[in-house]
Amino acid sequence: MELQSHVDGALAVVASHLRYSFCTIVVAFTRFIAMFNSRSQKDFTDRAFRRRVDEIKSARGDLEKQLAETIVKVGEMEVGIKELERTLASYQGPLATCQRKIQQRKQRPNIELVRKCFDFNPTFKIFLLGFKTSM
Repeated sequence: MELQSHVDGALAVVASHLRYSFCTIVVAFTRFIAMFNSRSQKDFTDRAFRRRVDEIKSARGDLEKQLAETIVKVGEMEVGIKELERTLASYQGPLATCQRKIQQRKQRPNIELVRKCFDFNPTFKIFLLGFKTSM
């Protein structure tokens, strides 16, 4: 019996060592899995972040391109506006003359502003008189 108790004691010691070793292995394995998961999570997060940065860079490039196109169009519009302003300025003289004549007609209603031109050449006058008498 003494041998059996000695064997049982040895088996108990070996079993406790095995339990300790097993627990140590399980803890180490759990830590390894956790570290692997955190690394894979880190890698996944890094890849997603790089993808997002690339998308933002692409969007920035597109926006800069649109800005350049818009600036060109604004420049063209400014040139068009300046041309319109010059055209309008060229009509200011005739418009002022028309407005002055309208004001004169308002001041003297029912009287047409007909003026005879006396600056004709005398030979031209003779030509006109001859033309009128021959009719």
